[in-house]
Parts: sequence; structure tokens; C-alpha cells
Amino acid sequence: MLLVLSAKLSHMHTTLVLENVHDMDSPSWRLLRFVLVQLKPMMVMLTMRPIEAEHKHPQLREIEAEIERAPPWDGGRRVLGGRARHKMELGGLTEAEVRQLIANTLGVVQVPAAIPRLICQKTEGVPFWVVEFALTMRDDQVLYVEADACVLAKPLSEMEIPSSVTALITSRMDRLPNTQQLIMKVASVINAPSFERQMVLYLMQVSSKQYIVSK
Repeated sequence: MLLVLSAKLSHMHTTLVLENVHDMDSPSWRLLRFVLVQLKPMMVMLTMRPIEAEHKHPQLREIEAEIERAPPWDGGRRVLGGRARHKMELGGLTEAEVRQLIANTLGVVQVPAAIPRLICQKTEGVPFWVVEFALTMRDDQVLYVEADACVLAKPLSEMEIPSSVTALITSRMDRLPNTQQLIMKVASVINAPSFERQMVLYLMQVSSKQYIVSK
């Protein structure tokens, strides 16, 4: 892998994007270390969740220390000394932004203030969680859509609050019919962003007459 990267990228202006690096294993960290040291010119973009220092991978701490020794990037096209760094911390959505995302998700214009307030508190403004939370409230009939407005069907205090986004999605999956749950479980093992209906049917080893999978 190191030789391939070196041969392919050493003479190119390349941007390497690695997401969720807090989940990377040791070999991946060693590969990243090689890239940072050996492959130039290259811009490396890393995304990660906030992690307490004691929970960080040792090689992550080493790379962070090395990055901190580079001069800050001033936004210009030229990089002094061949290295520069820029760190950006992204916070969660504001309550107003959460309200707009809920409105877009549910296809409404009006959203009671109590809904984005609660969702913002419980999700810390994480967009994916905000969307799933709003859909769960609709599916649980905590709220309903009437014309262009979102209307509360019962007090929010009566709603069972999921402890995490995983628990929230799991609860939504558990409400699906058994056939759809099976389809979802089979499709989840296909390591691809998209797949053909025939592939799922083959893995389930059933005929298309027994299961209908919408595209």
C-alpha cells in the first residue's frame, strides 16, 4: 500500500480526506503517518469527534503534536516551509437551525417552539440525529402534519426519549414489518453505497414473487 501510494501520488497535487479518524486502527494510523511525512505536496483533511485526551489513540496524539508544530495556515495559496495547519471545530446546529431542519424533514412551514427546543437539547444539534428524532416523533404519533404545520398530538413529557442515535434508529427499525426488517438486515451486509434488487433477492434465496423490494 505504501509503495502504491508513493508511486501514484508523489508527483501530484493531491487532497486526502479521512473521515471519523477516531475509529481508525493502528495500521491505518501508520499509513497516515507515512503519508504526512513522505508524500508532498499533499493536503490532508481529517475529521473526528471530540475525544478526551486519555481516550485518544497513541498515534493520534503523536500526529496531533506534529501538526501543532507546523505554522498556522493564513488562507493564502503559498505555504511557508512546505507545511501549514488549520483546525476547525464544528459545533452542533443552533435551535433556529434545528427548527429549519425539522421543517424541511417533515415538509412543513410552522413548527411549535417546544419541538426544536427539546430536540436541540437531546441531540446536541447533530443533524443526522435531529432528522431521525423528528421522524421518530412523527412515527410514534407524538406529532402530526396538518397542512403546512407541525402539530403536537400529546405532551412531550409523555414521549420516551431514546438514549442515543443508535437506540433511536433501532427503535424505528423494530417497528417495521418482519419482511422489511429481513430485507434491511440482508442489504446491510452488502458493502456498497447502492445495489441491485436482484442481489438482495439472491442473498435472501427467495424468488421475486415472495418479496418485493422497491428500488
